[in-house]
Amino acid sequence: MWQELPSHSGKILIPWMLLSTALLYQPLQKGLNTLKGKPTEKIIFAITCIILLVLPLFHLNMAEKSEVENRNLAIFPQISLKAFYEGTLTANLENYFNDRFFGRELYVKISNLYNGGMTLNKHYENSRALSGRDNWLFYKGDDSLELYQNMHLFKSNEYPVIQKNLESMKNWLEDYEIKFYVIYPPNKEDVYGEYIGRGIKKRIQPDTDRISLVVNYLKSHESSVIPIYPLEAMLEEKNRSDTFLYYKTDTHWSPYGAYIGYKALMNVIGNDFIDVDTLLSENMDFTKKVKLDNGDLAQMLDMDFTQEMQDVWYVEPRPINGWHYILKEEQLASKDTIDYRRTVNPHGKYKVIIFRDSFGINLLPYLSETFRDVSYYWTYDIDKYKDIIAREKPDFVILESVSRLAQYSLFNDRF
Repeated sequence: MWQELPSHSGKILIPWMLLSTALLYQPLQKGLNTLKGKPTEKIIFAITCIILLVLPLFHLNMAEKSEVENRNLAIFPQISLKAFYEGTLTANLENYFNDRFFGRELYVKISNLYNGGMTLNKHYENSRALSGRDNWLFYKGDDSLELYQNMHLFKSNEYPVIQKNLESMKNWLEDYEIKFYVIYPPNKEDVYGEYIGRGIKKRIQPDTDRISLVVNYLKSHESSVIPIYPLEAMLEEKNRSDTFLYYKTDTHWSPYGAYIGYKALMNVIGNDFIDVDTLLSENMDFTKKVKLDNGDLAQMLDMDFTQEMQDVWYVEPRPINGWHYILKEEQLASKDTIDYRRTVNPHGKYKVIIFRDSFGINLLPYLSETFRDVSYYWTYDIDKYKDIIAREKPDFVILESVSRLAQYSLFNDRF
């Protein structure tokens, strides 16, 4: 890539010297003034400046394209009196040297690394997201930060309504001999809230957030439906290891975080289906990778930030049973176009339907490896798919919703 000065170097040298001298005249003059009465030092200083001006010309990058920036580099302009008088010659020469000066590719790489990771030490914020400490980004939508501070708690008269709605769903499913499970993945803030900064602190002690209060109420009132809320398990795992359970620049849990949620879910399912084995860590392939795409929060902040300056553990079940897709993203009879996926596993047991949101994506490999037939519907509106449930007759239904959006399922009174 790096070549000696090209054949048009004679054309470059004079304009380059004139341009450089014009730009550096005042700094050079100040430098010489500081050396009054020191002729030897003046000569050394002048020679050094000339070398610094000329040396880059002999190591220009003559490639047609920048591999780092993935674009064509500026070409050497045509020198003419017309271009000089129009003022385009100087601008084009500047573009040429800006693109091709010695060491520019290395400079761009270092700059990208700095701007991609280190600039997050500054504060970035808009109506959708904000940057916190140590390069962590957090979501502001759906009242996420207010919920972290225990605002928007459910009113006391809403808890009986929540219990009634969940039990109505369960009772309807039981008429078809279908079991029902609910899981609420914790918000990222509830697991890594110490990185938010900006004076945002949790107002009340743990276990008094909105979902914990719902779970505690349902337990104390002996509800037949107790949602699975793996916050405690997530915090224990976070304190036990240095494995990230959520992405730094994304709202979602990581594959390993989803595995912790999967184990909490299976602890409950296993009470009803004792012949189903939970995937153990020894049946997993743990691979530490650097994820290269921007997270959704980085995109919300319009930041070109490679999602994982952190290392992320990717956890994938070994293909013991060999699940695979048979359907993906199909338009349903309800005329709603939603993300619909179905997997089959010839050696698994039980048929499952899961109504989920985007957090269900990282649950998919574990559930598909565990069960024989799993259908994934990206929606909370179970009532719209009663006919599908009745026709398919799964062994059980799972409702998954990130906790900040729990109200959409908790207040579904259409059963």
